[in-house]
Amino acid sequence: MKTYKHINHTIYNNLNEILNKLDNRVEVQACSIIFGENRETLNIAWIEESITNEEKYEVKIETQKTLTNALKKLGISNDKKIDESLFLAEEINNQLIFQSYIQEENTENIISSISSTAKSEKTHIPYETIMYVNDLNIAISSKSFHIRYILLLKNIDSVNNHLFNYKPQVAFLRMVLDYYFQDYYKINEHSNLVLLDNNGNIEMRYRENSSQFLQRMARLFFGKVENMISENKDMSFMMSSSQEITETEKSQYYINPLFDKIESISTRTYEGKHPFGCLLILTPSQLSNPGLINYLIHFEQTQTITLEDARRIRKLLELTNNEQDMYIIADHNIIYGIGDINWSMLEVEDEALFKVEFKGLSRYDLTLVSTEKLSSKDARIINEADAKIFQMTTKLGIVSKPLISLSFKYPQIGIEGFNAEQFERIMKNQFKSIGNDHTKKLRSMIQKATEQQNGTMIVITDPSTAKSELQKLSKQSTLIQSEEINPLFIKYLATIDGAIYFDTTGACHAIGVILDGLAEGDGGDASRGARFHSAHRYMAKLKKEHKACVIAIISEDGMVNLIPEPVNKLTVIREVKIMMEDISKKDELNDSDFQSYAEKLKQLSQYTTIEHNNYFDIAKALYQKESFKEAINYCNRAISCLEKFDATYHRKKASALLKYAYSVGNPKDNPDKKQEKLTYFNLLLEETELIINNLNQNKYISNDYNLRALALTGIGGLSNGNERDEYQEKALDDYNQALKINQSSTLYYNRAIQYLEMEKFTEAARDYGLSYMIDYKDESLKRMEQLFATEHSLFFDVIDMYIEKKDETLDKEETMLEFLNTHAKRLLAEHPKEEDRLKQYELFQSIFQNE
Repeated sequence: MKTYKHINHTIYNNLNEILNKLDNRVEVQACSIIFGENRETLNIAWIEESITNEEKYEVKIETQKTLTNALKKLGISNDKKIDESLFLAEEINNQLIFQSYIQEENTENIISSISSTAKSEKTHIPYETIMYVNDLNIAISSKSFHIRYILLLKNIDSVNNHLFNYKPQVAFLRMVLDYYFQDYYKINEHSNLVLLDNNGNIEMRYRENSSQFLQRMARLFFGKVENMISENKDMSFMMSSSQEITETEKSQYYINPLFDKIESISTRTYEGKHPFGCLLILTPSQLSNPGLINYLIHFEQTQTITLEDARRIRKLLELTNNEQDMYIIADHNIIYGIGDINWSMLEVEDEALFKVEFKGLSRYDLTLVSTEKLSSKDARIINEADAKIFQMTTKLGIVSKPLISLSFKYPQIGIEGFNAEQFERIMKNQFKSIGNDHTKKLRSMIQKATEQQNGTMIVITDPSTAKSELQKLSKQSTLIQSEEINPLFIKYLATIDGAIYFDTTGACHAIGVILDGLAEGDGGDASRGARFHSAHRYMAKLKKEHKACVIAIISEDGMVNLIPEPVNKLTVIREVKIMMEDISKKDELNDSDFQSYAEKLKQLSQYTTIEHNNYFDIAKALYQKESFKEAINYCNRAISCLEKFDATYHRKKASALLKYAYSVGNPKDNPDKKQEKLTYFNLLLEETELIINNLNQNKYISNDYNLRALALTGIGGLSNGNERDEYQEKALDDYNQALKINQSSTLYYNRAIQYLEMEKFTEAARDYGLSYMIDYKDESLKRMEQLFATEHSLFFDVIDMYIEKKDETLDKEETMLEFLNTHAKRLLAEHPKEEDRLKQYELFQSIFQNE
């Protein structure tokens, strides 16, 4: 078992590190199924990255009893009629698994976090989760094992999600995963088994770290693209889903030099300027397609310009213009000219070409460009020459899908580190009434701003906030008339220092804005620059004024950080900490507080999974504040997130149920409270029975029986006749069981109360005495004295108990003996006839000797 966990930890940790460098928004969850040599299932585990309250990341591995349990964690439940054999078959086909999840359009997808999608590739519905399956064969202690990993990747933008599932051959993420499982670890050529070293650690094939692996993948990916171009591969090849990687393919891809050619161009400057511009790479059949290319400049074939001529191509980039669709036209070897494309000449949904867009020094994107038919609304029937003709205009959309972005040879996926779906959700969360058109307009502004070279900030507030804020900032801004800006010009406005200030309608109010804000103790990051810190300070200022705001921080390399930050597990931890601090510092909590906490968690849950420990932390804070009913609620939410029984959570819930039942009030004073009190005592009884029934005898603690006894006592106290007697006897049995485990003062005290309820006064007096002998609580002493005042002869029962128990390491400080002597003197004064009886005890000889 330890070896399984070690292997799972290594495989998951390495993959998680690779994917986070590829896109730091990605969250990875995994199910591991380990098969024996005869395909018997030996172990099923759930693996994910967890964040502790100290905001430290750690890998958490939980063994699962069945595959069903693990599939539920993947969002697949039995009511969806998913065949588990898909995940247990000898051969795994990711495309088959993906297709099995696709439901009819506008129905809920079985993976809860994926929005519904349709079978047609034309349907563009954003979703953010990818499922992937692959295997490793491994040898442990001379035995071979087969390990299947079912991965759930979250926070994948819609473009990469679409590529992964519909065009896997050009999905860089898919290539990274395939190679990770087939080419990252050292494999024995004869047995096809992953090798372990003498310490039981998995050996890497090339001794490369995660960054080196991704750089190798980028080279291979460009090599693969070059191979597709040279062999005239069309869209049907891109849509094939084969995962098998042959040694021939790897060698072919690696020696193809397209990566080096593009990288060399990207590092060239021209008259001090960094490279910006576009290069279209076409297949031989596309280049020979008459009418496809409209050349502005067509080079003579006698003076061939090759892609290796980086210096000359860098100059030619100055003639290109991406906005005006003017490109360098090339194949994988030669530059043919500069021109644009007659997109109508491409076969719709069958052909595609590749675009390299240079975005600064050693920065460029590789994009897949294709056309697809758009729905037409002008369909009509016309009469012509005694014939009816159905007439409709065909519209083509030019679709660009970024495949990979590189910065100084380091690959990333996503649109310049900017997730459009996350931006739209953050905008709608901050500005409830903002329209889709305005959101898309602002998104376009941010995307275009990534093309400038110096970095900038874009601030978005509502119109009234923008107006009032810029009145305050007028001396440190360049104010302009409030109007919309063409996104094509935004990169020029971003060249001056300061932020660009927009409102939620897309109107720009000012440029070059120097933001003022509040310095917060936890709002900084020593690794970040002045732009990052000024944005956070300004956001803190507006937050204190209860004003909504979104800020996009765009760095020199085109990366985008959004404030408020996109929600992830760390965000949840921080928000829960804020809630806990708010709970602890308030004198009294009310319904509006509880509603505020619930609403905040509801918003967070729209973006990421809130783990059970987050809910439990809130439950503990509420319990500490004596908000027991809300503590019960959050314990239930924590428990509902668990796959297996956790006694700690159930015990806290049981304690909260008891405390709340006591807090309801006395039914004698308020008869309406009787039913509520009885309800919570019954819930406590159910909870404690659940705890006891789910634990083996070695894991019981005395408080499990104590809490059940208190529940039974509570129910019995609200019952009558025989039913009352039955509950009291059961409670007494539980106290006896608890005291077998731990002879604590509290248990003797509680059992004494039960004896009083049953009018067993001798036993009650003895238990109060035992309780006092252990920790000398004044309450136990007070209860004894009350009993003695009612029936003084009970004092002798306590004396007998003391003599019986004093040698069992009780009454170490002889405080109980002192009390007995004091009370004996009082008894003599009040009941002189008891003198002879007292003299029979050696304990009191000193009293009579003094006389």
